[in-house]
Amino acid sequence: MPNTTYCKTVLDNGLTIVSEHIPYVRSVSVGVWIRTGTRYETPETNGVAHFLEHMMFKSTGQRSAREIVRQIESLGGNINAFTSKEQTCFHVEMLDEHLPIAIDVLSDILFRSGFSEDEFEKERAVILDEIKALQDTPDEIIHDYFVEKLYPAHGLGYPVLGTFETVSEMTTAQLQAFYQRFYISRNIVIAVSGNVHHEKLVDLCATAFRFPDQPIKVVTTPPVGFNHGKYIFRQAINQAHLCLGVPGIPYHHPQKYHLLLLNTILGGGMGSRLFQNIREKHGIAYGIYSFLDFYIDSGIMAVYLGTDPKNFDKAQKLIQDE
Repeated sequence: MPNTTYCKTVLDNGLTIVSEHIPYVRSVSVGVWIRTGTRYETPETNGVAHFLEHMMFKSTGQRSAREIVRQIESLGGNINAFTSKEQTCFHVEMLDEHLPIAIDVLSDILFRSGFSEDEFEKERAVILDEIKALQDTPDEIIHDYFVEKLYPAHGLGYPVLGTFETVSEMTTAQLQAFYQRFYISRNIVIAVSGNVHHEKLVDLCATAFRFPDQPIKVVTTPPVGFNHGKYIFRQAINQAHLCLGVPGIPYHHPQKYHLLLLNTILGGGMGSRLFQNIREKHGIAYGIYSFLDFYIDSGIMAVYLGTDPKNFDKAQKLIQDE
């Protein structure tokens, strides 16, 4: 099987383009990665990075919201985006022959999306519904509660969606200010993997992605310590949900892969110690796993459990024993 080839180019304006040529496939995955996310927000603007991601899929000068999606999906492709604590990514997966279309659509939504008040208000309602849906999903909302207590008064502890209060008070001016600060060439990486030729990719990106060339104004404030304690959130549901965690390590730490291996052994799959002991041997939980989060300057190692309240104390002790 032919070898893959890795290439990297940094344009004069600071935009970074990386590619992995995989000659034995007929598809490409394109991602535009922006170094921005929840940790760069303030308490007043919590949720702005995620709100901005949503607004990018509204109409542009060339395409309606429907046409943005149809131009990709009508060719058998997929387009989507996500926001996390430290990154926002817009991505397309489609046949390799349609790479120019993928680049054109992505550049269009990232450069020409409007911030009309009508679309803004509609999307506000959508995100508020998204927050309500999360609050109705206890095995997901427990993770927001968990990081909020681990990183009090720090962006890493803010919920990605924002809160009902901050999203309700959000303004288009706040979105535009956030966009102008973070959506600049030196803060962006375009990554493509698949049957792609790097020189062609660089030519396409250099023409399409003309982000402003200006100094990065991103300031990363490390969290002060790692909060500890026991916190209980009461809700009228049938299960008890638990997140139990300890400090991890940053993304570039030399022992990152050691910790990944440890996580696999502890709770990374059906053969893990936690799964075999708590679910298979004792039969007191359906959902049980360990997980890692790596950040620029911090990290988490934790365990999630969902169980009948009458089994909670026993399950917690079994976790602590492991």
